Amino acid sequence: MESRKTQIRAPPSWAGLAVHWHAVATPLRPGAEDADYVQQVIDRVAARTPAPRVLLLGVTPELSTLRFPRGASLLAVDSSPEMLAAWWTPPRDCRSLAVRGRWQTLPVRAACLDLVLADASFCALPNVPAMRDVLAAVATAMRPGALLCGRTFVSPPRAERIEDVIADLSAGRAGSVHAAKWRVAMALQAGTDDGVALAEVWKIFESAGERRMLGTRNGWSEASMATLDAYQGVSSRLCFPTFARTRELFGEHFDVLHWRLPAYELGERCPMLLLSRRERA
Repeated sequence: MESRKTQIRAPPSWAGLAVHWHAVATPLRPGAEDADYVQQVIDRVAARTPAPRVLLLGVTPELSTLRFPRGASLLAVDSSPEMLAAWWTPPRDCRSLAVRGRWQTLPVRAACLDLVLADASFCALPNVPAMRDVLAAVATAMRPGALLCGRTFVSPPRAERIEDVIADLSAGRAGSVHAAKWRVAMALQAGTDDGVALAEVWKIFESAGERRMLGTRNGWSEASMATLDAYQGVSSRLCFPTFARTRELFGEHFDVLHWRLPAYELGERCPMLLLSRRERA
């Protein structure tokens, strides 16, 4: 695949997250059932295209280490040098390359991709306009009929009140620290298209009570609680549209072929989508 040199400024959040990524679990990372589903999609593509060109948005190890056909080529694109250095894990049986780049300006030709894989990649963008830009860039790089498969995170149709989430934190009803992060973030976003700054998520946890006390009440390990520190002082934003809004955004370029909800905690907010690149007008 073609490459081009660009000036990249990685969101500062990913430097801290790269350090703690080993302690991150579902729903923030994909589970075994997610990987199994993506493997089925890879096998489906391989059955019709023996040498598929595959793009991975990010370096999610649960996806990069799946079984690809020997004739495949996999390109992973991530803006964070820390994530690339720490977590890029190439597949064993096909050609692969990981490069630093922006998803808005992908280093590939138009209409060259057979499959795009993404785990929460679009939610790692600051707002809906940025999501639209990346979706347009990805769609441009895909052949008509090519598939896009991956999880995304969605806010509930009726947003939780942040006061209620804080009450659950204090009472030990918040679930895992990873699910609690997303509950806080989605409640802070409150249905807007502008996303939420990670620093604001950290502030809520700090205000909810002493860290060790919160951990004891909610059953959190020290390693999982340490992942909160990656958010401290970080202005980078994440964006969580509702499922209806997400389908509307994807629908500008793609047809939804299938979607499923995983069985793990907060899975109702982590749909796995399979989409097909619509024929160009």
